[in-house]
Amino acid sequence: MRKVVILLIACVVAIGVNAQKNKVVSAINYLKYNELEKAKDAIDQAVVHEKTMNWEKTWWVKAKVYHAINDQCMYNNDQKFCDLAPKAYDIALEAYLKAINLNFTDPRWHNLDILNKEADAKMFANLMMDANNYVNWEIAQDIFTVRFIGLSNVFVNVGVKLFQSEDVAENEQAVESFEKSLFFSSMTGKIDTPLFYYTALAAAKAKQYDKAVEYFGLCTKYGYGEDDDNKAYMYYGLAKNSLMIGDTAKYMESLKAGIDKYPDNNTTLVTELINYYLAEDMSQEALDYLALAIKKVPDNHTFHFAQGSLYDKMEKYSDAEVSYKKAIELKPDYFDANYNLGAIFYNKAVQLYSDASAIPPNEQKKYDAKIAEAKEQLKLAQPYLEKALEINPEDINTLMSLKEIYARFQMYDKSKEMKEKIESLKEE
Repeated sequence: MRKVVILLIACVVAIGVNAQKNKVVSAINYLKYNELEKAKDAIDQAVVHEKTMNWEKTWWVKAKVYHAINDQCMYNNDQKFCDLAPKAYDIALEAYLKAINLNFTDPRWHNLDILNKEADAKMFANLMMDANNYVNWEIAQDIFTVRFIGLSNVFVNVGVKLFQSEDVAENEQAVESFEKSLFFSSMTGKIDTPLFYYTALAAAKAKQYDKAVEYFGLCTKYGYGEDDDNKAYMYYGLAKNSLMIGDTAKYMESLKAGIDKYPDNNTTLVTELINYYLAEDMSQEALDYLALAIKKVPDNHTFHFAQGSLYDKMEKYSDAEVSYKKAIELKPDYFDANYNLGAIFYNKAVQLYSDASAIPPNEQKKYDAKIAEAKEQLKLAQPYLEKALEINPEDINTLMSLKEIYARFQMYDKSKEMKEKIESLKEE
């Protein structure tokens, strides 16, 4: 009789286990025919029942069900499924990870936190490709070769949406989503360089500058960019974010590395470096570096303009004039170079007029000579300022300078024209 009772109890237990496993099978069948509400209901029961809650297949099926619900919401814009399981992608992720852990034959690996603990991630990487480590190799293969790829794309889409927000908290979530995508890509052996860039941008926007440095660094390491201009910009991003965390050494190192690597596409980098030198009152260092840059790339008009600006600031106007003229020679429609060169002559004229006004009335010849000298400077300024106005017809500073020049030369119609343009722009 005791044997019969024990046998009956064993049968009841087996029936109970099978009944719950049937929930998993039902979820699989509902999923097969895209009956996702019924699939969700069945698998939600299975994952909380003590008979199936520690079965790797239960969590694998749950992950696939919620993954499918997310796809209907995300890719088909079906609000019914968005409401059925908000953030289904996160639920799917957790379920896949639990399925992986429970699938290990050794119970020591049932609680790996591969997303948040580096040591666990390394252990997982060592374990993942050996079929002997799994209870069900089919499940492991499906997750690694199919599901991880799908999740990678899902979290890119989630991250893009969050990145577009102006809310810092959502920008932080964008970084998390991109990093999850990168994790799944890495598990499939893929190096996703475009996503390094998006993650760097998201981190910078979220003010996570240390992470921005990390991912811009990966962009430079793997040479990410459509062309050399784009590749050089990765060094700019690396430098700027290094500066945001106070690492000036890394900032300078990154700018110089980019300048050396992309000598024909480094204008932004050189300008940034020069501006830094100027802000730190290191004009001579800036000039020294520009001299080296010009020696390497003599036809870069921006370098000559930057050199002229430095000389201008140091009041070495003759040297500035030479540099500005070279920049204009290389790029005739360069507004800044034309305007700055015209301004040098114009400002000299203003000073000469001021000097003339201080000459005593009884020194008429000296006064006339000073006025003549001032007008000569205005004549030199006029063509460069006219060219600047041609390039940018709405620049008020150029218009005001030309208005004065035309008045000095009794070109009253032209002076009036400049005045009217100024007033029109101010009204706008």
